[in-house]
Amino acid sequence: LLSLVACDPYKKTTKSGPDEKLEEILGNVKFDHKTGSYEVQKRLDQKMDTVYWEINNAGFSPITSDELSRVVKPEREFKSSYKVALLLPFQGGMLKSGGHQGAEQERALHFFGGAQIAMDELDAEGHNLEIEVIDANYGADQIPVTLSRGEYDCILGPLRDRKLLSRVASFAKENQLPMVSPLYPSNNTISENPYHIQISPSYENHCRTILEHIATTRPFARVSIVGRASKQSRISEFVNLHKDLQTKGSSLDSLHQIIVNTNDSEFNKFDFSEYVDTIRENVIIVPAFSGADASYVNSILRLISISNRNNSITVYGMPAWKNFNNNNYEYFKNLNVHLTSDFHVDEIFPAVSSFQKTFYSK
Repeated sequence: LLSLVACDPYKKTTKSGPDEKLEEILGNVKFDHKTGSYEVQKRLDQKMDTVYWEINNAGFSPITSDELSRVVKPEREFKSSYKVALLLPFQGGMLKSGGHQGAEQERALHFFGGAQIAMDELDAEGHNLEIEVIDANYGADQIPVTLSRGEYDCILGPLRDRKLLSRVASFAKENQLPMVSPLYPSNNTISENPYHIQISPSYENHCRTILEHIATTRPFARVSIVGRASKQSRISEFVNLHKDLQTKGSSLDSLHQIIVNTNDSEFNKFDFSEYVDTIRENVIIVPAFSGADASYVNSILRLISISNRNNSITVYGMPAWKNFNNNNYEYFKNLNVHLTSDFHVDEIFPAVSSFQKTFYSK
């Protein structure tokens, strides 16, 4: 019906060209009571309306695009070279004859190795950078003297030192100096600090990603979250985000809280079966974010597996799980474990493969 109203399928197509004649201008259609039919007026005796534009330059000035755009800070002038402070926890004062020791020193060495490759690439592209590597003792809770006395264009680091990160962030804000936190996820240090650039997503972002993924892929599942009696703050973040998503119209089901006491002698006998729906799909979130939670996570997965009894269960965890040494991957398979990730690394991407080969060869 719409197509018939919109066009006449039997109407011949009109040709356009130099010989094309203009059709007669016709007026309004009126009903003639004498003849009892509709007639088209060919004589146009009505006065044509004319629009006159009046421009008064003495009045208000015209609105320009600059006034409508957001106020932007003036661009800084590019320099011929930049000085960068690289803060890494080498902990030189603690080195022994046997070489480096501890996870923080090893992480610093690995990061520095990757940074050297990046510097070589930037140098080949014509970027002139002066890198000053500063040994920031892990847990020292004070800004290195070299950093406080030097003049830098940017600070890269520290890596995972929460106390030092807070100090450096305040120092950067005070001196209007951009700093980059490459690994540590934090919400506190980036609040109202435009000079702090954080690469790794915060715990809140991990929580939101998990809830949004559940709402999209498992909207009708029973959702539960496991928390420790001593660390219920991890649950509160999920509860608040869950309420926020529901307020915005999310299809998430109610969030059931499961509190366990790891100090209780009966903890290893905890029964998850009463929290598992035998009809619907079940989703259990275990927000263990720290690398020190390996034993706890393994125990929780074991207890959930015992109470599984062929029920449909999917467990959501955190990125630190990938680095646990005591992972039982049978639990990962049986419980359909999903983990968030700080970074997406496509192993097939040529640049990733090239970087890995260069890193190991160096």
